[in-house]
Amino acid sequence: MSVRTVRIAVLGDPDTGKTSLISTAANDTFDARPVPTLPPTKLPLDFTPERVPILLTDTSAKPEDARTLDAVIRESDAVVVCFDPKKPATLDSVRNTWYPRVQKLNPDIPIILACCKADRLLDPASPCIRERVERVARDLPNVECCLNCSSKYNKMVHDVFYYALKAVLYPLQPLYDRTDRVMRQAAVRALKRVFIIFDQDKDGTLSDSEINSFQNACFGISLSAEELRGIKQVVRQQVPGGYTDTGLTLEGFLFLQGLFIERGRLETVWQVLRRFGYNDQLRLSDELLDRVNVNLPPDQ
Repeated sequence: MSVRTVRIAVLGDPDTGKTSLISTAANDTFDARPVPTLPPTKLPLDFTPERVPILLTDTSAKPEDARTLDAVIRESDAVVVCFDPKKPATLDSVRNTWYPRVQKLNPDIPIILACCKADRLLDPASPCIRERVERVARDLPNVECCLNCSSKYNKMVHDVFYYALKAVLYPLQPLYDRTDRVMRQAAVRALKRVFIIFDQDKDGTLSDSEINSFQNACFGISLSAEELRGIKQVVRQQVPGGYTDTGLTLEGFLFLQGLFIERGRLETVWQVLRRFGYNDQLRLSDELLDRVNVNLPPDQ
């Protein structure tokens, strides 16, 4: 089965470093005089460990190219919005122009902010600039992260697109409400089902052996006695009633999954969910439902 290509659009005001960012990512070299707008650019398959095909689309901010730009945003899986830290107006544009535009055209798409030309952030004004950037990123709920990068010195350029790819492969939006900072009910229901599956003695908790059955099924490895002790300690400190004499409660189990989400380890939670048939919208896959026996006796 072929892996679908992940499409990442690169947006931003003119002269914020969009084209250089793409060129450096694709060629590992900095072009001091890049063309105005690059054609769609494929990254090498070994660009990321997942070996997922990635297509980067450079964009023009000219008014006459607005229709093309809107089409690119609608068709993309993630966007990178660039700004120049030495040009405050380009950061204002992130908040007032680019973010609203993306939200209108493709509301759930992940957004990565790229603070390009970060090699310039070596003067006394830099702390003030960082504060402004952090404030903007904090105020925009669909921003996954903001990375400082320098195409000129090839610093963090690969990271910008790798974070964008991870945001597509392991989306946050179905799992977590960024505004209220809580796990979404669909994710809670799905994880509760997984918990019930591994609670084999139906006592409402996961014993050490049941936790390791879960670990082996989802990750192919058991936890050591020391790792289990560490989990118990963290849960007991953070969740009253999260660990009882018989084992890990549902509340404790959900706390651990929420901890992975808050620490950016979304791939861990998605590995669990996909192992039990959930798609990116947290719906059970058709392949799984086709195997369910619905011809049950009337009393079941």
